[in-house]
Order: sequence, then structure tokens, then C-alpha cells
Amino acid sequence: AVQRIKQVLGEGSGEQGYSEAEGITLWIRTEKLSQTLGASWLLHVREGPGDADQRRGHPGALFEIHAHRSTRTVTVWGIFVNGRQACRKLVYSTDARWEFRDLAVSTKDRNNPWEQGMRHAAGFYLEGYMNPDGSVPQTAGAGYLHDHPVGSLVISRKTDSHRFHPRECELEDEVYVPVDALTGVLPDCLLEAYNFWRTAPDLIRGYPITQGSRKQLLVEGLGDGTAIIRRIDREAHNSEVLLNLVSGSIGTDLHLILEMFGRMENASHILAWSQSKAEANDICQLSSVELPRLRTKFIAQQSKGRTRLVSADHAGLFVSVDGLLDPSLRQHLVGIPHALVLENQFRQHFLMVPNFGVDRVKVRACPFSTELVLNRSSEWADAVRTRFYVYPMHLSGSFLVTESTSAALYLVLLRLVSCQYLQATRGMQACTSDSPFDSEQQFVLNLISRTADKKFFRDAHPDAVAARLRLSLVCKQARTKTPWNVDEDLGVYMQCLGHVSAACKLDYTEETLINADPTRIKYLDLLKQAHEDPSTPVEFELPKPTSKEVGGMIKELASVARQVTRQQLMKALQMDQIQF
Repeated sequence: AVQRIKQVLGEGSGEQGYSEAEGITLWIRTEKLSQTLGASWLLHVREGPGDADQRRGHPGALFEIHAHRSTRTVTVWGIFVNGRQACRKLVYSTDARWEFRDLAVSTKDRNNPWEQGMRHAAGFYLEGYMNPDGSVPQTAGAGYLHDHPVGSLVISRKTDSHRFHPRECELEDEVYVPVDALTGVLPDCLLEAYNFWRTAPDLIRGYPITQGSRKQLLVEGLGDGTAIIRRIDREAHNSEVLLNLVSGSIGTDLHLILEMFGRMENASHILAWSQSKAEANDICQLSSVELPRLRTKFIAQQSKGRTRLVSADHAGLFVSVDGLLDPSLRQHLVGIPHALVLENQFRQHFLMVPNFGVDRVKVRACPFSTELVLNRSSEWADAVRTRFYVYPMHLSGSFLVTESTSAALYLVLLRLVSCQYLQATRGMQACTSDSPFDSEQQFVLNLISRTADKKFFRDAHPDAVAARLRLSLVCKQARTKTPWNVDEDLGVYMQCLGHVSAACKLDYTEETLINADPTRIKYLDLLKQAHEDPSTPVEFELPKPTSKEVGGMIKELASVARQVTRQQLMKALQMDQIQF
């Protein structure tokens, strides 16, 4: 954390408040911190950014910087005023997987790989004070808008009978709490599903956005930095308490649950509930784990003295604790960083993989890098009907079984972007369909098309080009337009034909279906004839080919000749039966 601060402010050290640059002051918090919080700073930028006109009347900015022990992250919180009250909002984290705000990791091209501990960094640590592109945000009362009045809006309303099980301390009037005031404080999935109103000084009630919902939220406390979140039912008097997975120390059950489900989702969309009346810092039993964005749930059940998280959607499957230790399974996890390992009572393993969009980041210093960034955008949510796929591992442990065309296409996508071309080619056998692809399958195809687009990360490896050509035949069979330039891939394929792996090369039938060159088709027919009857002379006149085409054809003939015994090959060469 200190190194990160020094990169922003310059080298230096101090214990109380100190200034490292003109207009910047940093205070270190010296009072006793919580078990999970390792250090805390308050950064005060006294002047606005930009030139003199843009800084005119600017109040500056305040940021809190926290270093966390359990997640080993550094977070930055922006301080802003709403209704004459100071609020804070999470704006940056060195690891967005463990934060309650769903921050998107950048997919921009990079010159060098990520620094240690920064692989999942996201956000902008000066949000609200400066834009990421260096421009100055327009603020009323400052800069070019210095003559505009500065106002603050507070929305309140009279309560009615819409409260579930009202409490005596709740007031008649309730005040709306804006989303920014809770961003990073509460999980984003709750902010997406509820509107929050303050009904008492230390009580906030969350009303469901969806009409007809039977559940409401109660947020007790929050003034001293800790809160108890309860989910109450309209008809039942029992309630559930939300467990803070991020606060769990390393080695605890809470931290283990966060690490397991953190492979698939960010902490902002993982909800662990306990059906108890626990208070702050009480020990309670886990009841369920919900993944709202994936629309799935796991129920905690006791089995032989151990707690199992059993899938509510797939009967008989539960989360595997030691599945990652299976060497036969680990080979299938290469290129699938967001898979959760499940198993059944027979110890058969399954991979639960969300079908998020994936972006392959271009690292100029490592041109063959296969680092992926998950894209959980609204485009993905609108396009897919099924939010995840379950891949059973075959009993032999040699491959994963795909149970639908969509699941097979997504597995091919993951193999392609991780440069596993042989596995991608083998997986295309399960992608065949005689009906047009739906929106979910088309979404996966559009992601595959990025491997052929220079705007993203064009993969010109000969095996990758051959795999896309084979996939274009799948699209043709399904009467679906291929979302990339097939002719361009075909031209590259013909030029690098001699470098395509034997297992990835198109066979006779596939190439005749995709190639419209009559000379090439005639050559393939004669090549097939030579393969079927090596004793018959084959003559073919090349129409002024290039050196690359000649080399590719010679290698093709050589591959045919290898299938003939050495004596037959020598005899054929002596009789000049292979001629050009």
C-alpha cells in the first residue's frame, strides 16, 4: 500500500499529516484498526485539476485509502457530499474480485504484463475529481461553471403500509438514500434489486424494485462502519442475515467460500445467508449461497459431519473442496479461469462455467499471452438465456462432455482464445446443428469472430485459421451467416498450408465445401485418387503457382506418401508415378 501511495505522490515518508506535493496532503490513521484493515490514509487534494480557469472555485477532493489484510488489496474511496452529509463511494481497487462494487477490469492493450497483485485492478482512483482521460469534469460552482448555484437534493416521503414488520424506532417520514452513497458499502446485486430509504437514524429499509416481491431488506447500523443486513419475508416472521465474506480472515470458512465462488463471480454478486437472529460479530451457521447474476443457488446441508453446498438447480451435485487436486481435471481447467468444480456422490467431477464474454488482452511485451478478462456487460445479460453451463468430465478423464450446442460453442471459444487449437478442433464435432443459431449461440459466435478481427486480437496462427474455417462450415450447415471474413481466412490458410497441424487441417470433404477455386478442387480430386490407389500415376499441371503453394502441395503429397510402405514409395518414385 505504501508503494502504491508513493507512486501517486512521489517518494517520501511520515507519520502524522504530511505534504509530498504542492496542494496534496496525506494523513495516516493511527488509532486501532479492525482485524481485516491493515492501514488507512486520508488523502486531501486542496486544489482542482486543470488550468487556472478550471481550478477557480474548486473545493478540491478527499479520498480514503485502505489496505486490507484478508484480501491483500488496496482500495480507494471518494468522499462526496449528499444532503449536507459526507458519503463515500468505492472508486478503485487493486483486486476487483473481492469488492462489493462490480468494477470492470480494463481490456485495453498493454505494453507490459501486470505488476504483482495488480492483475485484477479496476476503477479510477481519482474518480469524481478527474476523468480517466485527464479531462476535468464539469462541476457546479467550480471552473467554467463557477457562477452556477450549488445545490443538494434530499427526497423524503410519508410512509404507508408498504413496510414489512415495521419497528418502533422507525419514523413516519423516510429519506431516499442514493445509490452512490452505498456503492462499495453494500453488494451491487442488492443495489440493483432494491431501492433504499432511511426510516430511522440507524436503520435503512430496502424495498424491492420488482413488483410483487415478498422480501425486503433491513440495514441496521452503518454509522460506525459496520452493519447488519437482514432479509425479511412479508408472510413469515423469520429473517436471514447476510454474512460478510470479504471480512473473513485467511483460513476461515468465510474466506474459503469467497475463494471458491470468487472463481466465477465477484464478491459484489455473491450472497451468503444465515437463517439466524445473529448480531454483529456473532458466530452463525451458513444456510445458502446465492449468485443472483447467474440465477443459481447453493443450499448448505450436513453430510457425515461436514457441510456441503448442494446445487439447487442440478440434483445430486455439490461444490467440490478438493477437486482442484485431481490432475486429470486440472488439465481441462487450462484456459477456463472462471470454472467452479462440482462433484456427485460417485466422485465424478463437473465444471460449472458461466458464459461471460471473454476478452484477450494484448500485451506487447508478451505477444503470446493468453490472459483473459471476463466481460459481464449488459450485452451478455440480454443475449444469453442460460447464464452458465455444466460440463461433466468423462469417466476416463480425457475430455469434457458438452450437453448442448451452446455449451459446445462456448467451450470452443475458450479453447481458441487460450491457443488450444487441437482441443477446439475436436470440440467442434459437438457444435453441429441443422437449425439457425439462436441469440445465445450467435453471441458466442460474435466472441469467436474477435479472434479474426484486428480491432481486438487477431489470431493468425495456422491452426487458429483452420479452426475458424471449420467453424464456418458449422455455421453454413446451421444456415447462419458467419460473422467474420471467411475468404480472408481461406487465403491465409492456403498460404500457410504446410504449417497447419495434421489434426487441424481440413479434410477433403471440408475443403471442397469451403473452397471455390476450381483448380484447387481439381487438385484435391487427383490427390484423393492418389491416396486411394497409389499405384496409378497422377499428373497435374500447376497454373503458375507461387512458391508457397508449391511447397504446400508437395507437403500434402508427402503426407499421402507416408501412408504407403517404404517399398511401395521407392517403387513409385523409380517408376515416376508421382509427377508434376
